[in-house]
Formats: sequence, structure tokens, C-alpha cells
Amino acid sequence: MPKIIDWETIKERVLKEEWAGELYRKTVEDLDSFIENYHDEASRVTGWFHHYNCEKCQGRLVFNIDDMENHECSVCHHINSSETLTR
Repeated sequence: MPKIIDWETIKERVLKEEWAGELYRKTVEDLDSFIENYHDEASRVTGWFHHYNCEKCQGRLVFNIDDMENHECSVCHHINSSETLTR
């Protein structure tokens, strides 16, 4: 059975608890920046992350909008750089 999210409690915590308000503000800031600056498209060679894996261990790469040239592996931390990953 799916868990029902209590949005009223979340709203209260964002308004009353410093850590929750800070988390909310940072999340909104990060999402707004992502929406404004990143434009994905299916025509990219990586095919919407289907091939976004490490060349050494096949671990999933970490997406970093601030560095579109170097892609760190979440498993072995190898830095992957190739035209396939950046076009």
C-alpha cells in the first residue's frame, strides 16, 4: 500500500524548523537552476543515460551539471571523458 504524504506536516516543519526551511530553500534554488540551465534531448548519443556507465567497471556515472566534460563513476570514481558522454 502506498504511503500517503502528509503535506500539511511538511509545510509546518518548513515554516517552523530551521533545518527543514533551509533544506526547502536549497532544493528550490537547485531545481530552479537546473530547469533554467540544463536542456536535455533524446538525440544526444548517450540516449538519455542508457549508456551513461563507467568505461572501467560499468558503474553508473554521477551527473554534474557544472562539469559536462568529466563524468565520475559512482562506484570506482574513475573520471570518464568521451565524445559519447558529452554530445
